[in-house]
Amino acid sequence: MPEPTQTLREVSSQLYHQVESVRALADSVGTAPVSDIRAGLDRLDALVSTQLLTHISSLRDAIGDTENSSLEMDLSQLGSLADEVSWLRKRLGKSAMTVGTANAVRRVLYGLYALLKLHFEKEDAIYLPLVEDAPASGAAEQEAG
Repeated sequence: MPEPTQTLREVSSQLYHQVESVRALADSVGTAPVSDIRAGLDRLDALVSTQLLTHISSLRDAIGDTENSSLEMDLSQLGSLADEVSWLRKRLGKSAMTVGTANAVRRVLYGLYALLKLHFEKEDAIYLPLVEDAPASGAAEQEAG
């Protein structure tokens, strides 16, 4: 397995293990202190904006399809949800969370959880095999040429 693919797989595995924490955070909305929810949103905002978006962009670049791809849609949706997480983070104060805010936080977190679960399943079944097959198909073309 080429080194770049191995690195992508390792990063993917590390990030995938953090997906359940998104669901757990959503489940805790309404029962956990607001300070815990805000801290969880802070961690999630940093994870999405630094690691997840970078990882998906790297995967898209490794595949070589930077336009109109499923990965591009994942990036777009993840970016939208990341913006909502940032907005909700700022909206939460130290006081009690309103019902409307709690519903919004849950909606965004469960949406993010579903998107990430699906993305990592597609990554394992479709995207990483494409990256692994790319060098082999390039070598076959050179041999045929």
